[in-house]
Amino acid sequence: MSLREIFAVLRRRWVVLVVGFMVTTLGGWLAIHPDPDYKAITVINLRAPRSESSPNQFSDGRPSIALTGVLVANRLDSKSGIEQLRRDGVVGKYHLAPRNSGTNATPAYSIASIEITVQTDDPDRSMRSLVLVLERFRIELDHMQADWGVPDDGRIKTAILAPPGIIAMPVVKTRALLGAALLGGCATILMALWIEQYFGWRDRRRMAELMPASRANGTKVPLARAAAQPAAN
Repeated sequence: MSLREIFAVLRRRWVVLVVGFMVTTLGGWLAIHPDPDYKAITVINLRAPRSESSPNQFSDGRPSIALTGVLVANRLDSKSGIEQLRRDGVVGKYHLAPRNSGTNATPAYSIASIEITVQTDDPDRSMRSLVLVLERFRIELDHMQADWGVPDDGRIKTAILAPPGIIAMPVVKTRALLGAALLGGCATILMALWIEQYFGWRDRRRMAELMPASRANGTKVPLARAAAQPAAN
């Protein structure tokens, strides 16, 4: 089908264009006025056990400690970890990600820190779920070190590096409107073309049914009538 034929179909099915425009406008309004989402966020630090040679726990940062935090995060992101967090009462989307805290003076990932986020449509539920994820992280860290046979006084501990906070997730209105317009426009054009094809198929089937009957009666279907039937649609 050429571009000229498509424009001709859209002119004939202008009602579909009007309805599609109204639906697209409603969809665009809903896209820029969604239910608000709130993200609870905190950053925890994994500290090496205190020792006489290293009384400052931050000065004994090692990539192995950061790797331990990554292992715990991966465990909570696994299927069993997700099921456990849901049983604990965590709702919404959560994410645990290691942070690269390396600087010119500190090698990358030598200071182990994990960013924990939970996103829901309610700020209180986001904060409660964040606390539950944080508590489960500490439990899994202790269980992992117990499985490795690490004594209590030699285990890695966690501490809050950035206190929990809530941020409202912004809506990118330009992107939302563009997506709604593109989706609505394509759907409207496809619907108009489908309706055109449907009525064309129906008219051809009706003419095929009329032709045998006219031949049996010795009559012919007037060409004007045959041409008027598709136009009546």
